[in-house]
Amino acid sequence: MSGTVLHAVPVERCDFCNAQPVFKVYSCRNFLVPWTKTWVYQHESVGGWAACRKCAELIDAGHWSELSNRAFVKFAKAHGGIPRYEEFTLKQRFRDLHRLFREHLIRES
Repeated sequence: MSGTVLHAVPVERCDFCNAQPVFKVYSCRNFLVPWTKTWVYQHESVGGWAACRKCAELIDAGHWSELSNRAFVKFAKAHGGIPRYEEFTLKQRFRDLHRLFREHLIRES
């Protein structure tokens, strides 16, 4: 593949609910996602997080539980529903991920 030039693809979807278009990008310090650790690797959040207008409104207002609920509902809908026995764990994962985001968010001065 000599001569092939790769270009970065711009962010086009909300990192919270997967909606389009992106309205705002939040600067965030990198962090590891603790529950993803395996013997081989661990997932890491690197760089900014994109948000649609609705998710940005929830973030800016500090409505974290509503943000997590929105993300869960959109995720469940996109995946054709979530088995009832998995709902609690998945909702908790969204809350935990958004808590980590909040803790690593670089606030504007």
